[in-house]
Amino acid sequence: MTLTPVTTPEEAIELIKRMEGLRLRAYRDLGGVWTIGYGHTSAGGPPEVGPRLTISRERAEQILLADLSRVANEIRPHIDRKVTGHQFAALLCFAYNVGTGNFRRSSVLAAVNAGDFAAVPRRLALWNKVGGRSVPGLIRRRAEEAALFACAEHPEDQRDKVLKGDIPPGPVNEPRGKPQTRSTINVAAILSALAGLLSTVTGMFRDIGALPLGQWTLPLMLVILVATMWIIRERRHKSELEGI
Repeated sequence: MTLTPVTTPEEAIELIKRMEGLRLRAYRDLGGVWTIGYGHTSAGGPPEVGPRLTISRERAEQILLADLSRVANEIRPHIDRKVTGHQFAALLCFAYNVGTGNFRRSSVLAAVNAGDFAAVPRRLALWNKVGGRSVPGLIRRRAEEAALFACAEHPEDQRDKVLKGDIPPGPVNEPRGKPQTRSTINVAAILSALAGLLSTVTGMFRDIGALPLGQWTLPLMLVILVATMWIIRERRHKSELEGI
């Protein structure tokens, strides 16, 4: 199925230009990735960025528009709720910065699709780290994106107040998040309990000389251990990305 191209909001273009700045010679960003123009990397498509690459201002504009058009078309099918131009521009800026894969997995998109728009600015603010450490530039960027998203709910002349924090972005409706049956914390607890129960039952039957689980005991315990380690890794990864 061919998707209809999504128009790139002018607000997104201007915000990204302001946040990224223009560099006509390739450089390494905070994460060590070769970057050029308005934050373009090889992951965004051509041109491939290397240490000797230089471009003109006009070429930088062309690359930015091509990158934003691609990102807009990639994220739009994953947004289930109707959003305003301002809101989509803010989400586009966010996805352009963190990548479309991270955008799809983020609590920002989850809040949007749940209709919890008041939580979006707070969720955006969580994405302010590089290597586990908060970065002032990202803190400012997330505040700008939050303010742009909140423009749909606050008058335009109050945007500066949103940026300064005089108008709070809105509370996160707690408790929210995953259903109890999908919570990785709860799954980890269940797996740990099963491992303990299995160990106890195995010990009991070993003591009386009857081990019904037989050759399946060790594989089952290994499966539980591997699943628990995977859950711990996923939680750590989420913590590094969103600070939660």
